Amino acid sequence: MPDPVTTRRQLVAELRRLRSAAESNQRQVAEALDWSPSKIHRIEKGEVSISVTDLRALLGYYGVTDRATIADLVELAKAARKRAMPFSAFRDVLPPDTIRFLAYEEAASSVTAVELLVVPGLLQTEGYTRAWLSDVQGIAEPRIERLVASRRERQRLLTDPRSPQLTFLLDESLLHRAVGGPEVMAAQLRWLGQVADLPNVSVRVLPFSAGGHPGLRGSFVFLTFPEPNTPDVVHMEGRRGDLLFRDEPAVIDAHRQLLDDLLLLAAAPDRLGEYLQTAENRMRASGGLDRT
Repeated sequence: MPDPVTTRRQLVAELRRLRSAAESNQRQVAEALDWSPSKIHRIEKGEVSISVTDLRALLGYYGVTDRATIADLVELAKAARKRAMPFSAFRDVLPPDTIRFLAYEEAASSVTAVELLVVPGLLQTEGYTRAWLSDVQGIAEPRIERLVASRRERQRLLTDPRSPQLTFLLDESLLHRAVGGPEVMAAQLRWLGQVADLPNVSVRVLPFSAGGHPGLRGSFVFLTFPEPNTPDVVHMEGRRGDLLFRDEPAVIDAHRQLLDDLLLLAAAPDRLGEYLQTAENRMRASGGLDRT
């Protein structure tokens, strides 16, 4: 049976389609069903599951009468509610949008991350994670311990047989930013070289020689899903630091084209070792690392 994240996404995509076909906006639906406007908004964003009673009310308003269609959607609604969202045990330290993203990550068939500033969480060593949380984010213990535990749980995805295809496009500059100091960063660089050898992982560098390019507008993650009729998702950080999930066709098409362009600019995967060694040599030449 598909996981609850995928079934919820399938369901909300169909509900949005049915509302559009009924030529109604969210406010009209909320008024007709005597719901708050935020309720229909949260349902269609996939932030909350929908009860079978509410689902039947929506389908009635949309004029859906086909019994087979109703039965299929009811089964989706039930499946989406059967199990807890992955990483829900870390609600004390992870905001809802982060838990939602991690659930999408587990359900995806492919994940492509473009990162400009920091080693992606899936690829971080524990030392790098601790330094990033403490030195950059200003987080204190014991919250760091819980966040490190959540990161450790997340990284099981790297070797899970059901893992998606993971592609990382890293700006060369982040390889030279010694988060946690030279020794921590050197260990991180060596780990990047090791994890890139996993069969489902590709790590590529966007080199300094690429100059200015559209990828510099901001980091993002592009996720695709195995089930038909499940829209791709772009995940990015908004201007106010909030997390955005976009699946509108125009946004998806624009980011798919952007990824194609960046993949042409990125160095080949087999050159990763060169860039990692260059970064480590630079730290050693500056006196930050032992020469042994």
